[in-house]
Amino acid sequence: MALAPWGSPTYRLLGEHAEVFERLPPALHRAMVREYVASASAPGLLPDVLDRLVAPWCGAAGQPAFYRQIAQNDQRFTDEIQGRYGELRLPVLVCWGTTRGFPSPRGKSWPHSYPGRACGSSRARATWSRRTPPPS
Repeated sequence: MALAPWGSPTYRLLGEHAEVFERLPPALHRAMVREYVASASAPGLLPDVLDRLVAPWCGAAGQPAFYRQIAQNDQRFTDEIQGRYGELRLPVLVCWGTTRGFPSPRGKSWPHSYPGRACGSSRARATWSRRTPPPS
């Protein structure tokens, strides 16, 4: 699920200038995609998982596809569906971390359109996926 507005300044830059970024030297592109993917996980991704997530976005077909899919994203798709979130007929739990990423005031406003909603925040870094290393 998404909540407008979305997209970091970097994400918007990549989408607005996809044709330029598609022409980056492959090694520079790989390093940038690796950093971009790694930044999605506060505790970090396991190295082999990070490699597998980055690999499809590299090479002759993957590099232009990475930027093309970002350029094709449009907030209007979120705008079209966001008003319908209240139609969900299942329990929804919205959680967010307060240390980075999703700002707490925004997180607190998000679940109000859901039936059967619950929400909460944590100052701790959350591990959202089995693809991240266990907390130390």
